[in-house]
This record gives sequence, structure tokens and C-alpha cells, in this order.
Amino acid sequence: MTPNQPAPLLVRLKPALLLFTIAFLLRLASLLLASQVLGLSVKQIVGFQDGPSYIFLATSWPPYAEAHTVIHFPFYPLVIKLLAFGMPAQYAALLVSLVAGSVAVVVYGQVLRRYSEQWFALALIFAVFPFRWFNISQLAMSEALFLLLLLWSFQLLENEQIGLAGGVLGLACVTKLSGIFLFPMFFYKLYELRQPLTRNLRWLIPACAGLVLLGLYLQWRFGSFAIYFQQHNQLWGGSYFSYPFSAYVSGFADATIAWYRKPYIAFVVVFYLGGLLIGCLRWRRNQPTWVVWMLWALPFLLLQTVLHGKGINWGFISTARLLMPAAPPILLFWLHGIPRHYLYLLFALLIPLTLIYTIAEFRVQ
Repeated sequence: MTPNQPAPLLVRLKPALLLFTIAFLLRLASLLLASQVLGLSVKQIVGFQDGPSYIFLATSWPPYAEAHTVIHFPFYPLVIKLLAFGMPAQYAALLVSLVAGSVAVVVYGQVLRRYSEQWFALALIFAVFPFRWFNISQLAMSEALFLLLLLWSFQLLENEQIGLAGGVLGLACVTKLSGIFLFPMFFYKLYELRQPLTRNLRWLIPACAGLVLLGLYLQWRFGSFAIYFQQHNQLWGGSYFSYPFSAYVSGFADATIAWYRKPYIAFVVVFYLGGLLIGCLRWRRNQPTWVVWMLWALPFLLLQTVLHGKGINWGFISTARLLMPAAPPILLFWLHGIPRHYLYLLFALLIPLTLIYTIAEFRVQ
């Protein structure tokens, strides 16, 4: 190695640092632009959607001081609480989302190295798209941290760091319960690696430990291991399952739902389900390694087809948010094989669109 030759570690870090910087600056610029255009304060931004509930959990004692707060899982509020020792909880919540969303872009790029030569360009697009993903990582919401943990657990699994992968997946599960949807993908990947059965299953201990401890705590505090589901049913007017696509049949016909939501939701459904179809076709033809990505996307998409609250039709209204954890495989399915210069052009075109989307989303909160 010559004196002027960069160290291998630095060479590997450069794309990661560039991805993080781009993703973080775009999110921060979008947040500042939306706040200036709409005249929003930090308190108002943090007050959107589930933000107040997460701030309450992060600042109250004991954990789950009230029964209705159990509908939100504890890891995101815990991270806010840890940061809030040095800053107000509202700022800590936004910082966690901004940083987690930006690091998730980096981890996505690292994971894709084994699956696509255009991994850097795909990660750039993931920095701004899907639109809801870009927007929600500027709010006091748990999704950015959740998706980061899912991607990180997958990266560790790919590197055969099985115990750590299970531990990170366990943290994802106590961020959002739907982290369990990656269990089938874990089982398949370890079967593919031909690991001994005991090694194949030991990741389940750290992956399930957080959920078990949370359930035991809720049993002790409220006398019900399943109070999470009870509170969800109460919030949404009863069971939230129905026949496939019923939420969409009634949603598109519902005159009380704002008209501008409907074409966007149609676009989201086509993006995710169309991407799954393309993924299936490519997997069958010439992408056998995509099985793991298929197993990632399928549970999220299949669940979404049967969600339909008996009160508010949140299965329809929240489509973009509920399907968002499937975005990493769906983006790969759509964009793999497209020449790199076209992907860079797409990234440039998406930037103003995603900024407009964020402003519009903040306006209708």
C-alpha cells in the first residue's frame, strides 16, 4: 500500500458516509422547509399522529402508567428517554427518527451489495422513496427505528452473526409487534446456510425475550398478558380483520374519505402488490436468492389485505404506513437491473416530489 493510498476501511466507509449525509440532510431540509412553509413549531410537528403517545411513554413513570398506552411498544420511547437526559423529549424524539431513518438507508445499501450491482443507486432512492417512509422519519413515530432494526438484523444474519441478529430482531419486535413477520425469513436463511439445528433455533431466545418480558410486565401491571390486543380492539371498534381487500372495496366507495387520498392509496397498492408480482416472476426465472426478500415482503402484504377496522377504516387510510416495512424488498423487485444513470435520474426527480409530499402531509394532519 502506498502512502497516499486510502485505507481499506476508509474506502468502505465513504459510500456509507455519503449515503447517511444525503439522507440526513434531505430529511432535515424537508422538515425545516415544511415547518417554515406551514409555520409549524417543533411541538406541533411532534404532536402529529402518534407523537404525543410516544412522548407520554418516554416521560412518564412507571412504564405504561395508563392502560390505553399499551397500544404502543416500548423500545422507541425508551431510546427517547435515554436521549432526553440531555435535551427536551420532543427534540429527542425527532432526532431518533431522523438519525434512524438515515442510518437505515446506509444499512439497506450494505445489505444490497450481495444482491445488486446498483446497490448504491437503489439506496439513494430509498433515501427519499417511498414518500411515506421519507415523511414518517421526520415525525415522532417508531417506524424509522423499526425499519432500521429490521435491516440491521438482516445484515447480521447475512454475515452469520446469528445471536446478534436474533437480538436486534428482538429489539424490532418490542418496537413494533410486526417484527415477528421476519421470523419465516430467518428460518429459511438459516436452513439455507445448513447450520446445525441447535444453532438454527438459538436466535429465537433473544428474538422472543423482549416480547416475553413485556408480556409478563403487562400481566403484573394490568392483570392481562393480552391487554395490547384488547386495547387495540377497543380503539378500532372491535376485531380488525375481514375478508381480503374489504377495506379497499369500502374505502374507495366511501364519500367521507377525502378524494385526494384515493389516487395516492391506489398508487401505493399498485407499487407494493405490483412489485411483489414482479419479484415473483424474476425469482422464478433467474433470481433464486430472492427467496429471502420474498419471505420478508409477503407477511406484511398478506396481512394488509385482511385489515379492516369496524369503526374508522384505518386499513384503507393507513395503507402507506402499514405497508412501509415491505419497502426494502419491493424497491429491489422494481428497480433491479435498471441502468445506474437512470436510477440517478429517478432519484433527482423524486427529491422535489417527496418534499411536496411532506408539506402536503403536514398540511392535512
